[in-house]
Amino acid sequence: MSEQLDALPLTHVDKHRVFVHAGVDPTRPLDDQKEQVLLWWLYPDGADIGHGDRHVVHGHDQFAHGPLKFEHRTDLDTFAWYTGRLVIGVFDDAKAGGPIDFIEIKRNPAP
Repeated sequence: MSEQLDALPLTHVDKHRVFVHAGVDPTRPLDDQKEQVLLWWLYPDGADIGHGDRHVVHGHDQFAHGPLKFEHRTDLDTFAWYTGRLVIGVFDDAKAGGPIDFIEIKRNPAP
């Protein structure tokens, strides 16, 4: 299983967005990103940073009352394992920018 996970790409890029676990360095080309940033970076509070013309969609930085949606990035991490709220972004492939809607799944939060 670990080998299968290791074989997966660290980003997914479409016409309008970059999907990544933690974040991207806006000063580096997408094909020159450091793994440490893609997996561990935390955006500064309130930072509205995308990557060029692309909206960045990420998690890793947990906000129980999220998701956090800015003009240039969206943080979908709602601390689901603890809060019981899993939020999924819905995107329109024909429209630039962040999610057009959210789907929320709830269960009882952790004790």
